[in-house]
Amino acid sequence: MHPVNRLSATIISVLALLLGSTAQKAGIGFKVGPQASRTPTELLRTTWIPGASIGLYTPWRVGPRMELQPEVLLSMMGSGYVEPDEDRYTVRSIYFQVPLSFKFYLSNTFNLHGGVQASRLIQAERIVADGTSDFTERLNRMDYGFIGGIGVDLRSGVDFTLRYLTGMTPVLANDQVLFPHNQVLGATVGYRMKQIRVSNRSRRRR
Repeated sequence: MHPVNRLSATIISVLALLLGSTAQKAGIGFKVGPQASRTPTELLRTTWIPGASIGLYTPWRVGPRMELQPEVLLSMMGSGYVEPDEDRYTVRSIYFQVPLSFKFYLSNTFNLHGGVQASRLIQAERIVADGTSDFTERLNRMDYGFIGGIGVDLRSGVDFTLRYLTGMTPVLANDQVLFPHNQVLGATVGYRMKQIRVSNRSRRRR
């Protein structure tokens, strides 16, 4: 099986396991925040452009200082490009993302986290000085990458996260020259709206 297919299957399997697991404590939260992204390539100069992400996250406690956190996000990304003749254009894209991160707490609130992410392209457009054109078919529909970051999770339920994403698959479809990859630096503020106690199915039935 191809590595990206294995990664996709792993993410799906882990999410299914989490949603049907017997973990003792979980939560559900809403998060939103700004981000900057680009798709670097050696043959073109690229620039960071602003974007944002919004979505839900479900932290699952798996140990005294450990959580496993799947998320579903809608992310606005893209990149600026400067061609050798100094012509400039921007590609803006919207992705549906499923990050899965492992969090390790160094204190009661501060954590380090890392993991993987699968993304599905929804729409893309190319913006030049004289107009905008659809760019969706020029990009690969699926994107896979690694994530890492730091976070502060307060007792009040408010969570702050700073995260970096580096893509591991090329963004352009049928590309044999540029091989650009997504690169994203983002910050989010989240709020754990509810704590969920999951029943243990292995308990003896009466």
